[in-house]
Amino acid sequence: MNIKITARNFELTFSINTAIEEGLKKASKFLPPENNVQVVLQTSKHGKKIEIMTMVHGSFIKSEVEDKDLYAAIDLATEKLIRKLAKITDIRNNKCHQSIRYSNFDTATIHPEIKATYERITKRKQFNMKPMMEEEAVLQMEMLGHDTFMFFNGETNKMCLLYKRKDGNFGLIESRY
Repeated sequence: MNIKITARNFELTFSINTAIEEGLKKASKFLPPENNVQVVLQTSKHGKKIEIMTMVHGSFIKSEVEDKDLYAAIDLATEKLIRKLAKITDIRNNKCHQSIRYSNFDTATIHPEIKATYERITKRKQFNMKPMMEEEAVLQMEMLGHDTFMFFNGETNKMCLLYKRKDGNFGLIESRY
């Protein structure tokens, strides 16, 4: 498991780093070894906040806890993450994996031009979208390692396509309707 820790508004110490790694060791049985986990720690006037984000089985998992004690927040966030991972793993293992989506699709009745276009589409994906901010979309796209990412912008209530530019910056395409 690849862990990336970011500390905002304070210095990251060895003991904090160790506490995070020890907490995430418990979650490693639910995560593939090559999985990326992003941890963001920040302090504010209300206390310490920890966010743990990862992707597993195509689902974005985020555990977020705020507490006065950073070590307590780390423990609570890792426990919350483990509960979510266990739930997703359980749901995934109990699902029937037989796809009948295209089994009774008759291509003989389709116009030849449309049929040729349909046969060029070799893979289809469906996923649930929750509203998110642009910063969260950038984080999720980087964690996935993709150059593009489609999301529903919670601020503007529009579908957006985020893409990585050749100069290393990001571009955003918003839908109009």
